[in-house]
Amino acid sequence: MRRRLIRLVLAAALPALAGPAAASPIYSASAIADGAVSNTAPQGPNPVQVSTQGPETHSSASSSLLLKGFASASAPEPNVLTNVRTSAEAHAFAHYDDITIFGPAVTVQGTLHVPFHGVFSDRRQVWSGGETQFQSNVTGNVDLTASFNGARPIPVSISFDAFNGLPVPNPLDSASAAYTTVFSDFVHPLTCGNACPYAGLEGIEAVEFSGTIDFPGLFPVNTPLSLDLTLDVNVTAISFFLASAAGQLDLLNTFGVPQNGQPVFDLPPGFTSNSVSLGIVNNVVPGPEGPSSGVSMPASLALLILGGLVAVVRARLTRPFP
Repeated sequence: MRRRLIRLVLAAALPALAGPAAASPIYSASAIADGAVSNTAPQGPNPVQVSTQGPETHSSASSSLLLKGFASASAPEPNVLTNVRTSAEAHAFAHYDDITIFGPAVTVQGTLHVPFHGVFSDRRQVWSGGETQFQSNVTGNVDLTASFNGARPIPVSISFDAFNGLPVPNPLDSASAAYTTVFSDFVHPLTCGNACPYAGLEGIEAVEFSGTIDFPGLFPVNTPLSLDLTLDVNVTAISFFLASAAGQLDLLNTFGVPQNGQPVFDLPPGFTSNSVSLGIVNNVVPGPEGPSSGVSMPASLALLILGGLVAVVRARLTRPFP
């Protein structure tokens, strides 16, 4: 009788000691801004963000429903014949594994959309006097990757150089990628005093870019699917002698699934999708109408004395930018 009682007590106690079964994470993320790191444990859609600021730099990154990044750097004129180089960078990563398509079949043909949008801007100078000319410069890079349900990651790499040329397509990708950039520039004269033999121009330039990474395919229904996103941005400002420089890359609007009621998947009638970690309800992320991902700045074909910026898209996109 005593042995039976012991067995009954142990049978009741062991499940309580073991506790509930561990749930699969639906969201995990990390963010890095110039070396400072912020992470989340596996959990729901809590924001992960970090920001660093110094005398000449500022960077921030966050991961939640969207990945966001910002980097700015400035290089004051050194007033000596040498370069001053200042850089800032930010990174964000996220994994979502609770995206589920619901419908009346085992599989469904559809397309997942992952849009992105950003702005590169710079302030730089060109000085000359006699046969001498010197200038400052700003460069930047954006690297994005998206992978859906273990498929091959699709990368987007965009490089900016404020001094070298017009935006041109990469010949290797011209058949599979399209993009639109809108450029604006403002030029101001510069002088350095009555006894100074130099005169120059300061240019304030900006280029806005946007696009979508698409994942068409045959997807399982009523089965959790995963999405992995990474975002990296960096900016470098380079000054020389009297020429100062400053620039920034702003990806604070979007990199993730569509927002503000736009369809996340293209699906046939009778099918929908949901995700707690991404805020998807009935195949949309609800929200007020937000700013358009289109561009509105006035275009300029001439880059005047200050040159231009290069935006090279090195990704295979399945539909053109807006």
